[in-house]
Amino acid sequence: PSPTPPELSLTTVNQTGPTSLEISWTGGDGSNDIQTSIDGVTFTTVLTGQASPAAITINLETTRKLLVRVIEP
Repeated sequence: PSPTPPELSLTTVNQTGPTSLEISWTGGDGSNDIQTSIDGVTFTTVLTGQASPAAITINLETTRKLLVRVIEP
């Protein structure tokens, strides 16, 4: 059996500027991927190899709903 991956818990997502979000989480090994989705089905990786916290760029003119998750690659 392979080892159990570290548990990740998304703790906060805050808008820090007109086009940026700061994502914070606990757990993981510091090389986590951040993914986003507008429909909850199809997720796109927007950053790789990240430690908490991390910032992503958003476009508020075209994005009204954004789901964010952090995963172990």
